[in-house]
Amino acid sequence: VLWLWPGALGRNVALAAPLVILVLFVPGFRNLVEYQAELLYARGQTFIRALNFLLIGTYPGEEEAWPALFSAIPQGTRLLGAEVADGIAAVDLSAEFAADIDVLRRGVAQIVFTLTRHPDIRAVRFLVEGEPLLSPVRTGIPDPAVRADFGDLLPAVMIESPAYWSSTGENPLLVTGTANVFEAVVSLELLDQDGAVLWDG
Repeated sequence: VLWLWPGALGRNVALAAPLVILVLFVPGFRNLVEYQAELLYARGQTFIRALNFLLIGTYPGEEEAWPALFSAIPQGTRLLGAEVADGIAAVDLSAEFAADIDVLRRGVAQIVFTLTRHPDIRAVRFLVEGEPLLSPVRTGIPDPAVRADFGDLLPAVMIESPAYWSSTGENPLLVTGTANVFEAVVSLELLDQDGAVLWDG
């Protein structure tokens, strides 16, 4: 991706950096998942780098993988500006972002879940070409938007750590996330690369 869009992460791209969480959709489950994508370090704010990377979309092959991943953010969407004040990120996007009202809510959710992983961000306010985008009346989405506004897009069990497709993890493994299941009972299985069960509980 970086060879095709060398400026996608901003200027002064230099050293290898930590993994940043991005949010994409699993269409078969109609929900959000989080996975880790390697970024190069670019001077500037982490949330802007993550947002620019998110706007690029999926890696080649991810839409054909199982489970398939795709982005609800329209192709061609550009970041025009972003800033954080008092825990709220204000994100200004190009007109492509709001072109399809049918997928707008999912695109908003992707950005909200990605940016609110940043410890200084709890909500996101959206602008398109400098004009406010969201309103409970016009779009059905509050302004600013928070994670709780998109609970229906989450799976019954959402594992936030370790991240989807992550190749790293702690030992012993610590699993964190949220669940909305019958009688609050969650079952987990830990598999090896061949699908054999290493642990369940």
